Amino acid sequence: MAVRAEAIADALAKGILQPDQPMWQHLRELEMHHGNFIILPGQCEWFPTKDWDDSAVLSIANGHNGKEVRIIAPIPKRGSHGSLKRLMGGIKEAGLVATFISPTKRVRQMLKAKGWRFVRAGLFPYDEEVWREPYKL
Repeated sequence: MAVRAEAIADALAKGILQPDQPMWQHLRELEMHHGNFIILPGQCEWFPTKDWDDSAVLSIANGHNGKEVRIIAPIPKRGSHGSLKRLMGGIKEAGLVATFISPTKRVRQMLKAKGWRFVRAGLFPYDEEVWREPYKL
């Protein structure tokens, strides 16, 4: 997860964020500020509490017919146990589209190996890397 320090500073200055919040709360607040809907672990069958830490950050993007799941800070309870693979499969089975937002280097490498592509979206300081699975015709 890579959020620009300038975005956090700007949001703090505008009163969008509170200075005493943990980073995951900042990320959720920014998502809501941009009109997206936060998904908490356990709210969806494909995002179970057994796999995901309470501080994991996912949202449904506003403006994409409610079909785009923004994976911002996927924090599994146990790493390397298939949580991310199950999450991606569950999202797809639900008829939704997964997008990764400014993923970590490790996740970026995995996505690239699977043929995913990214674009830079948004304006500084709120710009982000948006990774999407390639469309299949």
